[in-house]
Amino acid sequence: MTIKKMLMFASAIAALVAFAVPAVASAAEWYVDPGGNVANKTTLNADTNVTGTGRLSFTAGGLESGPCNVDFAATITNMGGNAKAVINSFTITTPCPTNLSFLGCEVESASNNTEEGAEWGVSTEGDTATIEGVSFTNHYNSACQGLGVPAEATAEGNAVGEIETGTGCIKFENAGELESAVIGPGELNGQVCIGNMGTDVITLD
Repeated sequence: MTIKKMLMFASAIAALVAFAVPAVASAAEWYVDPGGNVANKTTLNADTNVTGTGRLSFTAGGLESGPCNVDFAATITNMGGNAKAVINSFTITTPCPTNLSFLGCEVESASNNTEEGAEWGVSTEGDTATIEGVSFTNHYNSACQGLGVPAEATAEGNAVGEIETGTGCIKFENAGELESAVIGPGELNGQVCIGNMGTDVITLD
């Protein structure tokens, strides 16, 4: 085999290997943008307490509950090159609508296991964030019950969302892995975002 053919053969093998081996997803990390200036962002290097807000809806068994306004408090950190977090408290503001609101059916109150001291862990892999151990209960008004909706429905499981790069937000779009024993498996939609810390902005990249 000539040198030219050997080089061509080696190039073909290299191209085949590059095509066959999938790219390794880059890890997400928390950053601080001082004064909101992305050009000066620095890696978060200590556990940091943050608060945030969002709007979420949960759909199961044909019933959409929400969107409801939510507030949370969390401790975020970078561990082993990956963004991590623990959600210490999570509040769902009620009343909030359902897709049967035109018939008077609403979520009149909601509770979750963080109120009992539970914490929800957040792990990241590539552009995906998973909130683990989620459990919340929607309590429906009498108009809902008159339509055959149960008085309450608890959803449990993991909430898997997409990291919105360059922000402190996680977006949920038809996200599964949450299930209610009363109304069946469901999907989560909406997003939650960490709020600004004074003039500093927390981002995920």
